[in-house]
Amino acid sequence: MSTPKLELLAAVIGTRLVQSVKTSLNIHSIQTFYWTDSKFVLCWIKNSGTWKTFVRNRIKEIHSSSSKEDWYYVPSQMNAADIASRGCNAQTLFSLCWWEGPIWLKNRSSWPDTKDSDFKDALELATEERKPTVTTNLSLNDSDSNFFEWTKRVLKFSSIVRTLASVKRFLSNAKSVANRQKDSLLKGNLSEKELSKSELEILLFIQKETFGKNRRLIPPNFVVYLDYDGLLRVETKLFSTDTGDYFRRPILLPDKHELVLRLIEETHRIHNHADLDLNDMQNLRKRAKHLHAVKHKLKTRFQKEYISLLKQTSNKVETPLSVGDIVLISLDNKKRVDWPLAKIVEIYKGRDGVSRVARLKTQSGELIRPIQRLCRLEISGKIAEIMREPITTRRGRTIKS
Repeated sequence: MSTPKLELLAAVIGTRLVQSVKTSLNIHSIQTFYWTDSKFVLCWIKNSGTWKTFVRNRIKEIHSSSSKEDWYYVPSQMNAADIASRGCNAQTLFSLCWWEGPIWLKNRSSWPDTKDSDFKDALELATEERKPTVTTNLSLNDSDSNFFEWTKRVLKFSSIVRTLASVKRFLSNAKSVANRQKDSLLKGNLSEKELSKSELEILLFIQKETFGKNRRLIPPNFVVYLDYDGLLRVETKLFSTDTGDYFRRPILLPDKHELVLRLIEETHRIHNHADLDLNDMQNLRKRAKHLHAVKHKLKTRFQKEYISLLKQTSNKVETPLSVGDIVLISLDNKKRVDWPLAKIVEIYKGRDGVSRVARLKTQSGELIRPIQRLCRLEISGKIAEIMREPITTRRGRTIKS
């Protein structure tokens, strides 16, 4: 660390010490004078400027607890604080200069007179700690069609919007850097607000380029008005519907503009060239009712055509349950058609070697139930038979199961 920066730290410590003394003695209204023998520090304190980070943070702390008019320069040969730093004997410390300061300190008219010329060299060296200044001139004319010449090389309308949003973000960040406002820098993915602004700017350009030159292109039977964004909208007869404003008052766009054609083409590709009523509320209700009917019919047929026809065999001739069997869990408080479906994960036997309890895997988790509460589905036996049958390939090779 350089010597001027160390002296700046000493000035910071001095202001902290003054604040501590004032707080301890409760004398906040007393006038305070600060002295330093460093011309660099005095230049940094008295001259406003955008210094580098280290100097800027220390100067900010000094200005928060003192005024730059309270700081004065004392030559090194008159600085009483240097008596101890230069080295001295005990006899020298008994002098009044160390305890009360130099004699001229009590009379303000005797204070050292400093001229601006004395600080000229120090000021030139102190400016090396200034941050480099970046000057940026930004000019963007939306009415200039040359600005959108690059859109001819982009096929998708959404890509044009994202590209313009990225350019506008870059210009905004460049302004923030030029104005030394790093906290307002935009980072991360493009936000919905940025994309909406870019799309609005493109639509305004399309309308200005088409209808700004020739208002006769607007059909005479259209009731056109200007919204709060500056866009031309058409007043339709659907004002009493509950649809959004974008549907009741659509944006007026030319049908043969190149950007409009790309917008239409991309929208058609996204929706697979669907009709206009694909996402209509009535069509969505119809689709939801159909799905509900299919679900209800499947449940009804499963109950009537399968579960109700299950055969109940005697326990004596029933094949013992095994791991992997699909079963129904018997419940006293529900009908048979509402019994939950489960799969046997593990079977626990008693001391007599008879299967007593099974651990089941259901849709909601795992359960442990007694064997007597389980009803095997016929599908379990069929799967076992299929698994026992050998599988033969086309070339006659048998695969072991």
